[in-house]
Amino acid sequence: MKLIYKFSFDCLTDTMTTYQSRAQHFVECDECEDNPANFFCKTCPGNLCEKCKSQHKIRKITKNHEIKEFGTDNEELVDFLYCSDHIRKRIECYCDPCKKPVCTDCIVLFHNGHVVRTISSAYKEIKEEMQTHKDAIDQYFLPKYTWLLGREAKKRSELKKQANKIQKEIRAYTQNIIEMVKSIGEKTVQDLHDQEKNGLRQINETSDELKKKYPD
Repeated sequence: MKLIYKFSFDCLTDTMTTYQSRAQHFVECDECEDNPANFFCKTCPGNLCEKCKSQHKIRKITKNHEIKEFGTDNEELVDFLYCSDHIRKRIECYCDPCKKPVCTDCIVLFHNGHVVRTISSAYKEIKEEMQTHKDAIDQYFLPKYTWLLGREAKKRSELKKQANKIQKEIRAYTQNIIEMVKSIGEKTVQDLHDQEKNGLRQINETSDELKKKYPD
């Protein structure tokens, strides 16, 4: 994904987000100049508060105007953005070399001689470019990523199975050794008892023979 387009798209969307927030909290109604504006008229154009919007819709000269809420789709707001440097000036153009939306004051002060075009055309072009990259991500990168995750998950599962199998084998082998040592120990003890009995028997036999040969 090209960094230049990402920066441009982020710049536009960030500006629109800032504008929406400012429109809801700071931009005054262009008619009463008292209440905060929550709507804008695409026909006039102009910012309107709730009360003035209602009046705008019933006046004969303006009742057919198209009024939108500030929270509407970004593409519809793109021609009604305010400059971040000159908050009372609407953004008019997009500076291609600087990759930045600008108002007429910005063009005169900072972008004089630069190639500029309409903000709507720049937004649509960047949006289409981003959609192309998104489609590529959805069609190739996400499936590839999902496949890799699945493969790694399968590897982890197989590794866990192998580890469990080895652990069971180690436990079984250890248990066999314990049983073997226990059996050897028991046999050794039994052999010792048998030898003790045989020794005592031989001593008794020898004692009996001696008593017969040498009676008191």
